[in-house]
Amino acid sequence: MRVAKFAVAGILALATVQPWAVPAQAASAGAVVRVQATIRPWLKFSATQPASSYRVTAEDIRRGHIDLPQAITIQVQTNIREEIRFDIASGGPEKILFQTDSGLADAVRLTGEHPAIPITRVLDMRIVLPADVREGTYPLQVALVPVAY
Repeated sequence: MRVAKFAVAGILALATVQPWAVPAQAASAGAVVRVQATIRPWLKFSATQPASSYRVTAEDIRRGHIDLPQAITIQVQTNIREEIRFDIASGGPEKILFQTDSGLADAVRLTGEHPAIPITRVLDMRIVLPADVREGTYPLQVALVPVAY
């Protein structure tokens, strides 16, 4: 009887410790998980414009424009990987252009690289004066409108 108890205890110990003792069906259990997610595009941007007005002189009128260096700082953060165009609008009769890598433009184009890394650009501005402008100080009202593709 004593030998039988040890034999049963030994078989139970082998069955719980040895992986070959577990039935094959229990060892092959598996599952397939499918996940679908929609990530919506997002855009966060800010523009800082240190000057709130500009002064027009007789020389500016003769030249037809005023150049303002480092007139605006744009900071963009997005998960959009394609080019994003920012159209420029003026709140007055003047036309606003920005100096870009390819010359003067009426839009700024940026491409997001990584959502965690903001893109910062400091841009020079050209104010194209209207034909009927007079000497004086004028408010500088610039709006940037993001257009994503």
